[in-house]
Amino acid sequence: MKVETLRKKIISNPEYLQELFQPFSTIINKEYVTELSSWIDRKSATYSLANIPYKFQLIL
Repeated sequence: MKVETLRKKIISNPEYLQELFQPFSTIINKEYVTELSSWIDRKSATYSLANIPYKFQLIL
């Protein structure tokens, strides 16, 4: 994600900044999420932490 795009996203949605720095999960971390997202899209390169195209939620 480009820096300017990230700035606009943070300014327009301040909660996004908090979401970036909050712990994602105790079971799976964001690095695994980037790998899973890349696997779903069959990409050889992994997504960056700031550009994860999916939102994962634990279903109990």
